[in-house]
Amino acid sequence: MLLQQTPVNCIKSKPVSLIIIFLFVLFRPGYGQINYPGSPAGTDHINVPFIKLPGVDREKLINIDEQERLITGKKSLRFGKIISVTLGIDNSGVFQSFNGLQVWRIGLWSPDARGLGLIFDRFDLVDGEKVFIYSPGKMQALGAFTAANMNKNKTLAVRPLTNDSIIIEFQFNINRKDALHIGSVVYDYLGIYNAIAAKDGFYNASGPCNIDINCTEGLDWQSEKNAVCREIIYKPDQGYSELCTGVLLNNTSETDVPYLLTSNHCIENSSHAENTLFVFQYESPYCEGPDGFVIKSISGSDLKATSTNLDFTLVELSKIPPITYNPIYAGWSNRFFQPENSVSIHHPNGDVKKISVDNDPAMVASYSTFDDDAFWNILQWEIGTTEAGSSGAPLFDQDHRVTGILSGGDASCGGSVNDYFLRLANAWADYSLPEEQLKFWLDPENSGATFVNRRDPYAEAKLGCDTVSNISIAENKKIYSYINPDSGTITGHNTGLFKQYAEKFIIVSEKNITGVRLNVARAIWSDDSDSVQIKIWYGTNQPGQLLYEKTMQIKVFVDSAYNFVDFDSVINVTSDFYIGYEISYNPGFSASTQFAVFHAEERGVEEKNTAMASDGGDWFEFPDIPQIAINTSLDLQPVICDEIPSLGVELPERENDLNIVVYPNPGRGLVTLFPDGFNNSLVRVQVYNMAGYVLKEFNFEFTGDRIDLDLTGMATGLYFIRISQGTITETLKVSIIR
Repeated sequence: MLLQQTPVNCIKSKPVSLIIIFLFVLFRPGYGQINYPGSPAGTDHINVPFIKLPGVDREKLINIDEQERLITGKKSLRFGKIISVTLGIDNSGVFQSFNGLQVWRIGLWSPDARGLGLIFDRFDLVDGEKVFIYSPGKMQALGAFTAANMNKNKTLAVRPLTNDSIIIEFQFNINRKDALHIGSVVYDYLGIYNAIAAKDGFYNASGPCNIDINCTEGLDWQSEKNAVCREIIYKPDQGYSELCTGVLLNNTSETDVPYLLTSNHCIENSSHAENTLFVFQYESPYCEGPDGFVIKSISGSDLKATSTNLDFTLVELSKIPPITYNPIYAGWSNRFFQPENSVSIHHPNGDVKKISVDNDPAMVASYSTFDDDAFWNILQWEIGTTEAGSSGAPLFDQDHRVTGILSGGDASCGGSVNDYFLRLANAWADYSLPEEQLKFWLDPENSGATFVNRRDPYAEAKLGCDTVSNISIAENKKIYSYINPDSGTITGHNTGLFKQYAEKFIIVSEKNITGVRLNVARAIWSDDSDSVQIKIWYGTNQPGQLLYEKTMQIKVFVDSAYNFVDFDSVINVTSDFYIGYEISYNPGFSASTQFAVFHAEERGVEEKNTAMASDGGDWFEFPDIPQIAINTSLDLQPVICDEIPSLGVELPERENDLNIVVYPNPGRGLVTLFPDGFNNSLVRVQVYNMAGYVLKEFNFEFTGDRIDLDLTGMATGLYFIRISQGTITETLKVSIIR
């Protein structure tokens, strides 16, 4: 395949005004999959060499995909063509310097692409190095990606940006030519992300009979919904990308290991597992509401078990979803009992999360070429249906436990009949090898349990959280006009041209903020761009340093109700802070109030005030604004938490039955294992940190004597060493002291 390097002037530049807007909106925390602070050094795309990639026949690919779905019945949804490339620091791009910062940049361009994504088949960063991906003009961007994004395979899948051209920027201190390599570019021919970078091109793509998870039918499933995610799967070996659904599962030891179950035809091998993005909490904020956000995702996973005979795959996510994702580990049942009734939660056609309900017992059935009598047959959905993109979705029984996962079927809005879910009971232990069953992973202590209930991994941490308000229970909440009914309101746009509002909170020790409740008095929108920026500032007498900002479309709010905005990352505060909002909508600063929040009824001149407003310049307390002149508090209620743990995998404690000796322990880097009871063949050794992540992995041809490990370079601390051979596995602890 010929890759043509194209002059940069073939890419149209964006207007200067858009670049200015970018400086204000781009690098907010959480903008995309897990990102870290930072910004690109490059201020434009001048002198960036662009590689021209081949285009695709979009209509032909769509027709092929539709025909294959009709033949196979599979409910995955293809959206992208994968183009193999060999682009790295050593053979492409350009080195540049910006204010002393060294960067490497390269551009990619593919005509008529509706989006471009990436697979780094080498992503090996050290502390201080950062990677950004952005469109020319920088209206869309992802990053910074850092060493914290690395998985054990040193790869990284990055979701598409909605553009036919993108720039990759690598900031480094020392030129390491093997740090970064691009192996594949994903040509998105359906447009799974739209021009609003945090939004999704598949919103409202499913059939009209589908029911949003936040409608009445989903009220009893508000915990389980947070176990379900949408999968964006890159398949370099097969040359395409597709969408499916997956579900987080609990295990009998109730450790925090993030196991996720899906279909084998979605994730078929280790390469697919490594190159999958798992998107959480993609849902409409309320029933038949607007689009949700797709900014909460985990990149990459490790294949644990899979079966082509039973169409299931179990993976371990590369990271435990943080508390702001509100993850739930779903309960499950491995019993063969018929579900009395069933519910599935899924992403049909890649759309926001939907719910389907069958009020009748599921039937035992065979399906396609898979093992006989291994499926639950949903004869007909009374509510909703499933579609392409729903593959891998969980089937919950009447006890809210996962009892199956979707393989395929005939159901659609035209006739919601005959869907087939692999029975979890068959996936449990029909096959004896650990890599072909669920039992080994979900019941690590071999307890023989036939079911477990759902679990919130952050439940204990949430006990230290509280919703804080400056308004007492006895006070009434009001909304006042600025001067008269035609002048706007005192907490929205008004003739005083105020556009920012803030509420002060006093803390006496370090805290963490995960979200905020807003008592919304008015939410009127005329255009998708009508928005509100939720903000947190440090400040003693007025808002000062901006800590966090999240843009919300006004149409996602419901007026005359409390609306909760969960943050994309935990915001740590160590001193007094302000939380508030800035209103942004056309027609500018008119008196037409489209957004406002309730506040406390006027308290009187001697009472406490905590509310402030700004006209874009100075900040004023409400009593000091002549047209307002009241003491009050805005009805903004942040969720403030004490310590929030960074969860990891707690390795099970096991007796050292094989009398493995570790010497020296504590050690300074060179550690020797003297195993007893292993055969003279291949032995696998893995080194974990206390968070449960694999730091090093070794394979040795054991000769019956000793195994020498080089752990130099590892920081002082306690580590786990897991040594395994076949079905024999032992775990022990070792201390490293520097």
